[in-house]
Amino acid sequence: MHIYLRAYGHLEHYLQQGEYAGDDKQWVKLKTDSPGIKSIIRSLGIPDQEVCFLVRNGEFMDWDEQVQEGDRIELIPPIEGG
Repeated sequence: MHIYLRAYGHLEHYLQQGEYAGDDKQWVKLKTDSPGIKSIIRSLGIPDQEVCFLVRNGEFMDWDEQVQEGDRIELIPPIEGG
């Protein structure tokens, strides 16, 4: 199955080795055999606490949800500011 990942902030470097989705340099195409988003994120070496929000196809998702072919998953780190 193939999904597309986009990471923000300091999480971007975890996806630098991936294959970009065509001319769109914001999305990385990832082949995975695991349907669980938590195991996919861990397989990329991203610590759980580094991802604050998960967005699938424009809607928030939970860590225990499964992905499907063609899903676009955004990884959003904790937001800092003052």
